[in-house]
Amino acid sequence: GDIYIYGELSDWSLNPRFKMTFDPINELYTASVLLKQSYYNYLYVLENEEGELDYSLTEGSHFETENDYTILVYHKNVFYGYDELIGLSQKNSALLEDY
Repeated sequence: GDIYIYGELSDWSLNPRFKMTFDPINELYTASVLLKQSYYNYLYVLENEEGELDYSLTEGSHFETENDYTILVYHKNVFYGYDELIGLSQKNSALLEDY
């Protein structure tokens, strides 16, 4: 399939202007697009043979991703003038129970 730069800057469409080309010498995809200086959110997407967008090639699959969390609880002690650490816990999202 073809790889595109996809987002608000391409009007959420597969615009040929944002189609990337493969450079076999450097083994990477490139595109040259003139944009105004700004902040842009975008993704790289694959258009498969059926014309559907596939994010998994460039974004990966985050299904059942495991995360580690560290929880810190502080108490602001007005007498000493600093925050005291009064609790600490570490949790893993794969080990959390469903509520």
